[in-house]
Amino acid sequence: MNNIIIAGMAGLPQTTVITISVSVLAVIIVAGFGFFMWTRQQNQIDRFMEINRLSNKIGAGIVNFVVESGFVSYASDSFYEILGITKEEFSEKYDYDFYRFIGISDPQTIVDSISENGDLVFEFAMNPGPNSKNTSAAGRARWFKLSGNRIMRRGHVTISAILIDIDDDKRKFGLLENKAMRDPMTGAYNKEYTKLLINRYISEHSSSSGMLLLVDIDKFKSINDTYGHLMGDNVIIDVVKSVTAAFRSNDIIGRIGGDEFVVFVCDVKDPQSQFNQARKLHEVLRRPLEVDGQTINKSASIGIALYPQHAADYDHLLECADKALYKVKGSGRDSFIIYGND
Repeated sequence: MNNIIIAGMAGLPQTTVITISVSVLAVIIVAGFGFFMWTRQQNQIDRFMEINRLSNKIGAGIVNFVVESGFVSYASDSFYEILGITKEEFSEKYDYDFYRFIGISDPQTIVDSISENGDLVFEFAMNPGPNSKNTSAAGRARWFKLSGNRIMRRGHVTISAILIDIDDDKRKFGLLENKAMRDPMTGAYNKEYTKLLINRYISEHSSSSGMLLLVDIDKFKSINDTYGHLMGDNVIIDVVKSVTAAFRSNDIIGRIGGDEFVVFVCDVKDPQSQFNQARKLHEVLRRPLEVDGQTINKSASIGIALYPQHAADYDHLLECADKALYKVKGSGRDSFIIYGND
């Protein structure tokens, strides 16, 4: 080939030979670059197809979106399948705006979830579209998780992430967590979690107030001996049910022993309110229980400690309340005493 080109250029002026040689070289370079770009593009297409295939296989979605705007620059087929929306719907209804689709109004929500080294872990709940391969009870949102990294792409800070449905795991963990903090028979907080919650309230509300009421069911052993342990269990369940109904949802109700309970009433400042709360609890615990035609008369003794007047942590509040409870039992039971007022 080279010999043919050289022979063909024999007798031409040197400048012409140089010009032709440069032109041929340029054509070769352009052709070579074009082939390189085609090969690169083909490899990229093959790579995206492989990513799509793998993400579909493992049930995860791949998505790239701009942090500032939420614009989705790339998403795998499985991304749309998991969220229950077609690519066409995502384009037409949301203009490829990931934030708008999942209900994020401020990009700072995502920014705050990015670590210093650029890793993103972000969990969110939403109702997936009707085409989702994962379904929930009507009206119930599902939990999803994004895990990815921050990259620079075409001058924009972009997140390249994997999307997975974590709803089943999230709810299983929630059930396990609930079992770990609840008394299995009554549903009240258990002893350890009661302490944790009260100490947490105190640490987060140092300028607020509260009152701890320590409850002991009067002559509970006699109820067990007379009516049986099953009836005794019914009494304990009824106590928690009645107390829960009588107090606010942010008040803390825990079972710390067989027939001992704690009620921590949040934000109770003046003496009259403290007295009213104590009287309310006492009256609730005196209500008879009707079970299978039998009437069980019951009462309770209550010792009370005030935060922050008497103590500033659960253990010392419980200690003060226990001393007040001892006074109640010594004076005939079926009453309440505030520590220091005896």
